[in-house]
Amino acid sequence: MEIYWYLTAPDGHQPWTASGSRQVNYAYFQQVARAVDHLGFTGALLATGAHDPWILGASLIPYTERMKFLIAIQPGLISPTLLAKMAVTFNQFSKGRVLLNVVSGDKNTLSAYGMHLDHDARYALSDEFLQVLRPLLNEESVNFKGEHLDVENAKLALSNGGYPPPPLWFGGSSESAQEVAA
Repeated sequence: MEIYWYLTAPDGHQPWTASGSRQVNYAYFQQVARAVDHLGFTGALLATGAHDPWILGASLIPYTERMKFLIAIQPGLISPTLLAKMAVTFNQFSKGRVLLNVVSGDKNTLSAYGMHLDHDARYALSDEFLQVLRPLLNEESVNFKGEHLDVENAKLALSNGGYPPPPLWFGGSSESAQEVAA
């Protein structure tokens, strides 16, 4: 059985209320990461919350030995080639402990970043994104032209360093989400 915790703000016994949330800072994240590692959890989700999940995760690598970092990624907010580079670098530095949680997002959240796609278009983008990302993570070259992405001669300059490519996690209950996940 794999059991994951989470490292994101807000946090607390009732984080949706002022009285039930706690102060979240770097020292607290270190404490939780050490506890996740020590208590035998498989890993922790680093969500698309208040803190950047890549910076948070990378900063916690030295404080953990076993904990896997399930890092949320949002297609369209970063190129798949740059993300692959980041993921392989993180995977090397963490000794194979990164997993990628693909989050297609919602209209309200993504509009703050300048992305204005309807529900099905976000999943179409995610599908194209994964068609580029997967082969890059597998150390392959990519040429891809789709409705949302146009990638030419993409290849990472580094390998996975002997570790398996980062696994991809994906979820959603809509028909579009299920098509992409399949």
